[in-house]
Amino acid sequence: MEQDTRIQICGLIAGVVSADQDIHVNEANFLQRVRARFQIPKGTPVPPVSNRDKAVEQLAAFDEETRQQTFDLLIAAAAADGKVEDAEREFLQSVAWMLKVDAKQLDERLEAQLAASQSSPFTYAGDD
Repeated sequence: MEQDTRIQICGLIAGVVSADQDIHVNEANFLQRVRARFQIPKGTPVPPVSNRDKAVEQLAAFDEETRQQTFDLLIAAAAADGKVEDAEREFLQSVAWMLKVDAKQLDERLEAQLAASQSSPFTYAGDD
């Protein structure tokens, strides 16, 4: 995966965790973990993508595998603090719509991630 793509993914994650105007320490830590996993050097700017239309546009430009991985990360990021605020859910719903994921499927994925986050913070379905 290209560095620019990894930075865009981190920007999308920053956008979803800041959607509610309150970044919980677990959300910030999750983002830092993803930055480290993606080997984004410290100090590299990662502009948050808080505009949902821009988020959908960026996600649409990724290949299918990257879109799905990014969606998994976005769900995990939103659930990292143990709850999903309305603004975070709305952000995810915009992205889910583009991916043809219905509201019920989104809710199921969020509930599963919330349960996983409760037992082991900072995890997501893609962790090895």
